[in-house]
Amino acid sequence: MTQKHAKRCKRCTCGVPDERLGGLFELRTKSTPLLVIKEKEEKKVTKVSYSAVVLTGESRNKLLSMFKDRVPEGWEIVAHHMTVNLGELPADLKPSIGLPVEIKVVGYFTNDKVAALMVLPPQEMQSFVKNKHPHITLAVNRAAGGKPVMSNQMIEDELRSDEEKEIVGRLFTPVSLIGQLQEVPFK
Repeated sequence: MTQKHAKRCKRCTCGVPDERLGGLFELRTKSTPLLVIKEKEEKKVTKVSYSAVVLTGESRNKLLSMFKDRVPEGWEIVAHHMTVNLGELPADLKPSIGLPVEIKVVGYFTNDKVAALMVLPPQEMQSFVKNKHPHITLAVNRAAGGKPVMSNQMIEDELRSDEEKEIVGRLFTPVSLIGQLQEVPFK
C-alpha cells in the first residue's frame, strides 16, 4: 500500500498498491471515513421508443405533394414513418439499420381525428411489422383530440365499415416511397 493510498483511506488494510486501484475508492464524507466503491460511469444508453421505416426527405415531399390537398385546414401534418414495432428492432433486422427500404402506399383513410395512408412493407419485413394495418399517419386533428396512435384503429374501423357498406375504391395503384430502417429514441 502506498503512502498516498493509506493517507486517503486511513482504515484500508487491503495492501493493494494505489496505482492498481485506479481511483476506485473515495471517502464517503469527512466525518465518516468509510470507503465506498465509485460507481463506474455507465454509457449513456439511449432508450428506443419505436423502430420504423423513416421516410427520406424526398419521399416525404412526394407524399405531401400527392396528398396534402386531402388534409383539412388546421390539421398537423405528420407524414414521417411506418412503424415496425415499439422498442428496439428484432435482432434479425438490426443489421439493416440505416439501409433504404421501399414501402408502397396502397390506400387512404380518414375520420374527424386522423388521416392515414395504408402501406405495404417489403415481403421480407412483413412478419416483423406489429401493426395489423401498416400505415403512415399523414395528419392529425389535435383540436379534436387526434393522435398518431389512433391511425391503426381508424383504418380497422374504416375497412370494417367499407365491408358493411360494400364500399370499394379506397385502395389504389401502389405509390413507392423510400425510407430508412431506424430505431427512434425517446425525446
